[in-house]
Amino acid sequence: MAAETGAAVAGRTAEELTNGTGAAAMSETILVTGATGKVGERLVPRLLAWRSAGDEVRVLVRTADAAARFEALGARAVVGDVTDAADRKQALDGVTVVVNSAAAFRGLAQSPETMYVVNRDAAVALAREAAEAGVRRFVQISTNLAYGPGIGRPLREDDELRAVAGEAYSAYPHSKAEAEEQLRALSAEAGLDVVTLRLAFVYGEGDPHIEEVLPRFAGQAAHSLLAMVHHADVAQAVRGAINTLGQADGPVRAGLADQPEQGGQAGRADHPGQAGGVAHPGQAARVDQPGQADRADHPGQAARVDQPGQAGRADHPGQAARVDQPGQAGRADHPGQAGGVAQPGQAGRADQPRHGAYRAYNVAGDGASTMVELFDLVGRSFDVEAAAGREAADPWFGIPDTTRAYRELGFRPIYPTARAAWRDGAL
Repeated sequence: MAAETGAAVAGRTAEELTNGTGAAAMSETILVTGATGKVGERLVPRLLAWRSAGDEVRVLVRTADAAARFEALGARAVVGDVTDAADRKQALDGVTVVVNSAAAFRGLAQSPETMYVVNRDAAVALAREAAEAGVRRFVQISTNLAYGPGIGRPLREDDELRAVAGEAYSAYPHSKAEAEEQLRALSAEAGLDVVTLRLAFVYGEGDPHIEEVLPRFAGQAAHSLLAMVHHADVAQAVRGAINTLGQADGPVRAGLADQPEQGGQAGRADHPGQAGGVAHPGQAARVDQPGQADRADHPGQAARVDQPGQAGRADHPGQAARVDQPGQAGRADHPGQAGGVAQPGQAGRADQPRHGAYRAYNVAGDGASTMVELFDLVGRSFDVEAAAGREAADPWFGIPDTTRAYRELGFRPIYPTARAAWRDGAL
């Protein structure tokens, strides 16, 4: 957005200029592609609700009808196609952050060729053009299926992406994996901060995704596992990705307004020093260690341990877990950086040089669902008798370790399991 004049700045209060943090406030213009897709259409209303004064949420959509729907919500719409260079250029004008959720998905009768054009080629072209346009951060929506076969333990972000081309249902994960590899190289080459979110199976809020996949899963072993993530938690991860890395030329603004989503969160408290978890089935809410004061974590907050004598405080979503020392002002650390001490006069600062940082995060709930549970969620019965004797061919397939997202994005699932979402009427 256009810079303010000196007179305009002079006419605003210190509180307005700093978002109450003491750091320079900066308006964001966030472009969301794929806004009519499963993820995008549920993400955009949340971004609109979380924006601060002066922020803009922009969508790139293919039809005038879709543009009208989003404009009625308060977004600015650009009609065009993510595969068209001229449309991308128009959409990127003045943008500071891109959230690329555009995807050609395997369940929509898309050809493999289309998946590579949209999921890989258009994504990389958009990122390159974003760097040329001065965008400070590019958030790529990817999939945990990009890892390919399991490796005998939960999958971590630094593991090789081994999605195989040429097999059934393979074009979607393989095109996403190739996009990631090219985006990583582009990040270093063009000096663009890229954050990739590898989503587990996405569900919730009226998304028919579960019912769409049941025919494929009917032949699985009853105890086969599916890592899942609710749309509310996808949005939480996106917000963390937007707010986590810093500007090269000054303090980070407070970011999207930190208004945690209420309701649906099973009560839990984190163990001191514990950040994150692995999506294992049947995990119950965690319990406080003896001597810890009860507290409720808001979605997007990182676990923390207060030092004796410190007054309680609420962390902002997107902040990394940390232990506060007496007299230190808190700040949000960059992915991969150890916690640091804010200098006097700094607040909410992240000092990441603009050298093309790349970081990936697994995003999933705390517990995977068995096939029996998955069918039961939507009122269907899994044929246990027919499944007798079946073994899970790859018991660790798609099961992610979410520790990094917990530690660095402040990720805390609102719906730790699909059963919790069912309980709260959020399917």
